Amino acid sequence: MSKEFFAKENIAGEFFAGARAIFPLLIPTCAFAVIFGALATISGLSHLDTLLSCLILYTGAGQFMFVTLVGQGATDTMIVLLVGMLAVRHFVMSAYLSEKWYKFPKKWRYILGFWLTDEVYATLLAYPKKQSSIYFTLGAGIAEYSMWTTFSVLGTFIDLSGNDLILDIANFFTSAIFMYIAIGQMTSKSKVLYFTICAIFATIFTLLLPAQLTSLAVVITGVGLAIFFAKIFRDGDNLSVKSNNLGVE
Repeated sequence: MSKEFFAKENIAGEFFAGARAIFPLLIPTCAFAVIFGALATISGLSHLDTLLSCLILYTGAGQFMFVTLVGQGATDTMIVLLVGMLAVRHFVMSAYLSEKWYKFPKKWRYILGFWLTDEVYATLLAYPKKQSSIYFTLGAGIAEYSMWTTFSVLGTFIDLSGNDLILDIANFFTSAIFMYIAIGQMTSKSKVLYFTICAIFATIFTLLLPAQLTSLAVVITGVGLAIFFAKIFRDGDNLSVKSNNLGVE
């Protein structure tokens, strides 16, 4: 079965096509990786700890949450709870792709599942015909994995201590962007409104709440706003389509 399955793919061609397809998303990813590396150092993680978090934990927004909570001295239970809440979005992504991936050999579903990040998911949404390609997905995943890890380690050599407000807002925006990609597409107007509201809440939470409550508020507010905006604008689009079908202006 495996030989017949893989015979359908041009392995090298699909792999590099996936790497090229995700490249536009790697530019902001590298920037966030540098910030993550700097934040990890401020939180007390060593260069090796930061590297291992990228190689093993590898959750993007969850890693930001992890190092922030470690730096604040949060309990293990709170760290697992909050990082786990951010990871829930991966169930949504994997559930969507399960229709395409159920024919894959089981070991490949496990492998690709590890590299199914928000950026890889967004890339597969942009290239729907490639959702059934193992090596296209693998190429995109490995490209992001290597860039995120490399630039995170480079970030550990940058000193951003004393810029707590900047780091907190960057952390919030990282979570917001990742959740936005995972939950659904929005119109241009909804994007602007969503991120404007996120910025307001990020500033309020950072200035008024204790550090650990800020982290919890970030997760709940980011997810809640993303779901709300996705539902509102999706429903609006559906109503518009129905009206057009009925000849209503």
